[in-house]
Amino acid sequence: MLLEPEVVWDRAARLAAWAPDEARELLMDASPEGDVLDVARLAELLGRVFAVTGAWDLATTALADAAASWQDLAPARADALAAIAAALPVAPFASDAEALEAELVLVVRCLTDDEPPVVERALVELRRAQAPRAITGRLEATFGLSPLEVAYVMAAVAPILLDGFPAVPASAWAPRIAASCLTTTASPARLLALGLLQPGPGLPPAPALVSWLLGRTTIAQPTGIQLHRIAPGATPPDADALAVRLLTDRRIGVVVGPPGSGRAAAMAAILAHRGGALFEAHVGALVRHVALTGAALEARLHGGLLALDLDAWGPLDADLLGALAAVAPLVVIASADPAIPEELRAFTLTPL
Repeated sequence: MLLEPEVVWDRAARLAAWAPDEARELLMDASPEGDVLDVARLAELLGRVFAVTGAWDLATTALADAAASWQDLAPARADALAAIAAALPVAPFASDAEALEAELVLVVRCLTDDEPPVVERALVELRRAQAPRAITGRLEATFGLSPLEVAYVMAAVAPILLDGFPAVPASAWAPRIAASCLTTTASPARLLALGLLQPGPGLPPAPALVSWLLGRTTIAQPTGIQLHRIAPGATPPDADALAVRLLTDRRIGVVVGPPGSGRAAAMAAILAHRGGALFEAHVGALVRHVALTGAALEARLHGGLLALDLDAWGPLDADLLGALAAVAPLVVIASADPAIPEELRAFTLTPL
């Protein structure tokens, strides 16, 4: 099924930093059909994908082509793309501290400079997507964030991480942050749904996010849930395709099999194939549904997904599972196929 051009551009821009191969396939299926605007967008996004994968010559050429295509449509954007092309290649951040500092400098500049730091932000976006990913790049990939959503998160944490930085309402900083970002439109609403930000005038960050950015390593949940890493088993032959469907589509992976069948280990192997982990939520005596969103967030902050064993938890409402999957992709393990609608499933796996 062919997607509308706007859907293609938005989805490819979101995927480019953390799933560049999928973004490239999406773009290669696009058909600009001579429309100047679509040609410009295609070249720009391909340039970003090539840069993320380290194909610097291709990236420079594509971004230069994009600049030429944008010249009559949006001269300022064309100039920015030409400047980005001229600045390539870029190196990954040398440390988490350097990456955080670069992001916070951009936040300050957005609120103090007369002109938004468009070129500088685009180069920071490319640097954080380079391997090995610094902490900001891992945040982007972990939650499947768009570049603008990462910028919003950094604006929200700035008053906590920067001494003397004023706490201002999101209505003041969001438009200025958005003006500095070339790729995708977004609102902070999805970040609230993910649990990264909290309601309030300044959209304060979740405490777990701040402590993770500052280097906290514990994964104990004070609400009564403990997250236990599941050791991966043998890697299924279709592991890569299954991981892409789960992580890119942001849905629920269902694993069906009796206890002792290696059902959880098979799912852990699929995620390990993509550098991720699987954390099983063990419920405390007084806790059931109330802390699951926090547990899903905590698992993602530690580079993995939350797994719920329905044999232990009992039946969970499909609406609740859908809400959890909106926070992050989710794995559900059960002895019998659970009542989860097909539209929420990434796949159903039955390990041998």
